[in-house]
Amino acid sequence: MALEAMACGRPVIAAFAHGHAEFLDSSCAMPVEYELTHSRPRSGYNAYNGGLWFYPKVDSLVEQMRFLYKNPAYLETLAGNARMQAEDFTIDQFGQRMLDLLTRLGAYNPEGRTRKIKLASPKREPLVVYGPM
Repeated sequence: MALEAMACGRPVIAAFAHGHAEFLDSSCAMPVEYELTHSRPRSGYNAYNGGLWFYPKVDSLVEQMRFLYKNPAYLETLAGNARMQAEDFTIDQFGQRMLDLLTRLGAYNPEGRTRKIKLASPKREPLVVYGPM
């Protein structure tokens, strides 16, 4: 939801990690410190139990919120930058980025032939991708 907030002209306070790292930077958002650790079991939610997960540090979140509350001019600057940054992430632009990445990996070409490629996951296990080639 961070990108949606940015598109509405709202700055974001979040960890610059995982998917957020694709579009968040200090020009449009406030970073929250986090701890990267194995996921903790939660009541009713164990989808990623044992996997790596980032846990935001609450003190860092509170500090960033207080800073923005005390600095409304900086908040407005971030808000304007957030909206401009979000404009660079339309569905068409995202699709083009994916095609560019698949082309660089050798998994796509305009003729539409299919090719199987292998990538390494973070655990170095093979990840097989089928795609148009």
